[in-house]
Amino acid sequence: MRRRAFTLIELVTSLAVASVVVVAMASSIGLASRALPDSSRPNETAIIVQRVLDLVAADARFATTAVIDSGTTLTLHTPDRDGDGLDDEIEFAWNGSSGDPLTRTHGTAGAASVIAAADDVVFAWATDAGTAEPTHPWLRITIRVGGAEMSTTVRCMNMEPR
Repeated sequence: MRRRAFTLIELVTSLAVASVVVVAMASSIGLASRALPDSSRPNETAIIVQRVLDLVAADARFATTAVIDSGTTLTLHTPDRDGDGLDDEIEFAWNGSSGDPLTRTHGTAGAASVIAAADDVVFAWATDAGTAEPTHPWLRITIRVGGAEMSTTVRCMNMEPR
């Protein structure tokens, strides 16, 4: 009685095909993992910080009043955006400790983290270079996360200059 078995060439061929499939799968997983956002990369961090600066600037641009509390909390009142007929209150807050989140609260909604771990956040009125006096209604926002520090100055369009 003769036994049926695989020949050595069949085994080597199947191992070669299986190894090509495994290498292709590992390569595709590696490429897919690089496509995911990673805040530890400097470019990703800079993009996140810029998006948050754009968000704060967009809110501040149309504010009718703005209050800065100890440089780490900015409270803005803007004309009605949510259709309830009342002015909206938007608050950006950071507790002043490196690594804590910068949050944004809009109306009655709870605080949402816009930056998970900020190293430094400063809200201040921009100053006139010649006199060092605040140039209300120009708002200066500085955010530092990891190695990325970015700032912007925005004019609050609906506020009267002092």
